[in-house]
Parts: sequence; structure tokens; C-alpha cells
Amino acid sequence: MVAAPSLCLLPPPPQTQARSSTTFRPPPLDGSLTFPQMYSWHLEHTPDYRLFVYVREDGSVKTIYWPEAVKAIYTAAHIIGNRIQWISYTSERPVIAILAASDTIPYFITLTSIMCTNYIAFPISPRNSATAIAHLINAVGVKHILVGREQSMLDLIRDTLEILKSQYPSVPAPALSPMLLFEDLFLWTEATANEEISL
Repeated sequence: MVAAPSLCLLPPPPQTQARSSTTFRPPPLDGSLTFPQMYSWHLEHTPDYRLFVYVREDGSVKTIYWPEAVKAIYTAAHIIGNRIQWISYTSERPVIAILAASDTIPYFITLTSIMCTNYIAFPISPRNSATAIAHLINAVGVKHILVGREQSMLDLIRDTLEILKSQYPSVPAPALSPMLLFEDLFLWTEATANEEISL
């Protein structure tokens, strides 16, 4: 019996990192895992490796290990899936934009969860003008925007939608919902199991 060829899009990278680590194992990069499966792989194979380290408000240091981060990705995917309500076999994949001046950890988790749910992630810099953002929404076909909760972000999206309506009247306004916060994603007393999310 002949083995099926692997879907190798890139040559394997040289093994230069994690050679002596006792807590990190790199996932196979031979095309055998999809992007979402790589995160599930880390959940199982890299449980004691830290992904993020940050200082809390009280000055203590908090470490987020791969399993906690992956569970937060599943949590975000569940939240975003409920907001979008897209049926995968009925239409093209929706473009989900992020317009937020978010902290690094929730931004990474949210962006990754959008990609893991097979949506198209489209980060938009909040430094863009409302006119530029309206142009991007039209050009890319954004269906939903996760908007930062700060007043400046709310003002920016309001101005953007007004410009979108006046300059691109045939373009439907995208749905809006608030950007996910750290507290929405890291449910320390609850865990969102990956079985609840179809990745």
C-alpha cells in the first residue's frame, strides 16, 4: 500500500529552537495539521510551556500556559460563532474586522479564534481615519466588526458608518459587537471544552 503524500506547502524549517526544552514540543510542520489543529496539538503536547507572562495590577506576575490560552481561544470562538451565526455550507466565509486598541493578549486570542472558526480576520488600525475605514469595509466586504469599548472607538465607528452610508450607499452596514475583553476569554473557574467548537 502506498502512503498518501503529505500536503507540504513549505519545506520543513531547521530545528533551531526548543532543542533542549523539557516543556515545549514544536508541532509537525509537514502539512498534516491545519491551523486550528496546531492549537489543539499544543493543548495536548505542550501543557507546561508558557505562552504569555504579564504583571497584574497588584504587581504579581501571572503566567498563561498553552492549555489556558487554547481554552481561551475556544471560548472566543464560541462567543464569536454565536454572534456571527454563519452556516458554513450556505455562503462564502464572512470577513470579521477588529477595530480596537486592545491589549496584546485578548487581541491575539480574538484574532486567532476568528481564524480557527474559519472566518476571515481583518484587523483595522484605529489610527486610520473614518474615511479610510469606510473604504476598507467596502473594498473587503466586511460583514461584522468587533469594536473597542473606548469612547474614541465608538466615535470612530459612528463616523465610519455615516461615511459608508453616504459614499457607498449600496454596501450593507456591517454588524457591530464589542471587542472581547480579557475577562471574557479567561474564565478561570470555567473551561470551554474544545468539543463545543468545531475547529
